[in-house]
Amino acid sequence: MRLSDSTRKYITAGLALFVLIGIIVSISLGKKQDAAFQANEMQYAMVAEQLQEGRFEAALESSKQLEKNQRDSENVNYVIALTAVNAGDIGKGIRHMQRALDLNPHKVEDAIFMLQYAEMLVVEEKVDEAAQVLAKCESLPAPEEYPEYEERVQELQEHLATLS
Repeated sequence: MRLSDSTRKYITAGLALFVLIGIIVSISLGKKQDAAFQANEMQYAMVAEQLQEGRFEAALESSKQLEKNQRDSENVNYVIALTAVNAGDIGKGIRHMQRALDLNPHKVEDAIFMLQYAEMLVVEEKVDEAAQVLAKCESLPAPEEYPEYEERVQELQEHLATLS
């Protein structure tokens, strides 16, 4: 089967038009995605700044939109957990630490993360869970930035023993 010159021109023009429409759509969708990403990034930065400044209630309030938009982000859940605990809502902190751990199971190898999680569980007197997390903490190497790590784990285990 042979195609005439005009048919080839129409096919070529159709393909070019299809590619051009695809490029326009992808640029439009990309701009929307960029705007959403920048808004989320600004919200995250604001929550982190409020957390560093010690304005925990404001950070917790600011994190609500961030939580809504990025529920499946390990870092967002971790920041919300720290914010909630510092604002006095330890239960929410534990839920978000667990969610961060569920999203990234490799966090069990992060000594600081696990120690913070254990501290929350001890404060809430969740003895069995805290004992498991502290046992994992014992097996992890002490981080260089926290030389008192092993002593802190021992303190928490001793405190946990008084709760049993």
